[in-house]
Amino acid sequence: MAIFRNIKYPKLLSFLLRVRDVYFGIPEEHIIRTFHFIRKTGCNVPPEGIIIDAGAANGEVSQLLSRLFPLNEIWAFEPRKEAFLRASALHTGNKRVHCYQKALSEKSGTEVFHVSENEVSSSFHEIKKEFQDDSNFFEQVRSVKTETIETVSLDECCADHNVLLLKIDTQGHEMNVLRGGINTLKKTAVIVLENSVHSLYENGSLYFETDAFLRQQGFVPADFVIPFRRNGIFTTEFDAIYFNSSLVKLP
Repeated sequence: MAIFRNIKYPKLLSFLLRVRDVYFGIPEEHIIRTFHFIRKTGCNVPPEGIIIDAGAANGEVSQLLSRLFPLNEIWAFEPRKEAFLRASALHTGNKRVHCYQKALSEKSGTEVFHVSENEVSSSFHEIKKEFQDDSNFFEQVRSVKTETIETVSLDECCADHNVLLLKIDTQGHEMNVLRGGINTLKKTAVIVLENSVHSLYENGSLYFETDAFLRQQGFVPADFVIPFRRNGIFTTEFDAIYFNSSLVKLP
């Protein structure tokens, strides 16, 4: 921005960047940017292509997606019972949003799910021991209970559907979701997923693993969104937008 280029004092510029990074992050920025990308490129997917929300939490992202894409069905997968009930209640009366108390994974079956103190860090993967030594941090992310969760793969549930958008926010389980959808990915236009830079979880997915896998499947990175930097200087995770080079052409 021109306003930053005209600032003559480096300390002021540094201060402004830190304020932006710490206080003015937009949690839904990755969704808005994905919407703009799809609108600008005119993705070559039939209008009835579904939108999949893997890790729907309380359903707020599904609600936003429903407003941005008024012609598409939203399939929201959320394994945590309390979060699933909140998401279902939020979408009462909206016939285009379908909520499932299941988790997308590599195959169908059941898996043990660790519910964290802060809920948002809940995962199929346990917290790494080195993070358990940080008592203040661990108190927020520690597992307070476990649930046995029903899982299903993308290929099993989406065999007869084209996918306009696949959104993945599964706390270290991203590679499991992707590996369960090899055939579905061929019919998927755009993917937006949360990527971990420093894995909090045992055997959790890291950004370079998902990037390499998606490139092998013919996806191309379009954008990267950093919603938050710890203390304004340290990136722990970011959101990445990819498009299927067979279905989407840049203008």
